[in-house]
Amino acid sequence: MVTALRTAKFVFSAASNATLECALDGAEFASCASPTTYSDLGYGDHMFAVRSTVDQSSGTAQSFQWLVRDEAPEARDQELLVPANDAE
Repeated sequence: MVTALRTAKFVFSAASNATLECALDGAEFASCASPTTYSDLGYGDHMFAVRSTVDQSSGTAQSFQWLVRDEAPEARDQELLVPANDAE
């Protein structure tokens, strides 16, 4: 995903007996809660990851990657090809 927004908000859930840990851009996982918001993100690639831990056993992290650009991506015209009606 490409965006010009420098703020990201993530909403997630886990079992009620789980603790949640989040990481941004490869940092160490740290305790977090939903929603988690990051602001003043730099331009470039980012990756958010979240995992749940139950009884000191961590689950597989789920992640999301995106790119922050200094301008929104350009919209491109879309072409729709409609077959000609031979009856005309």
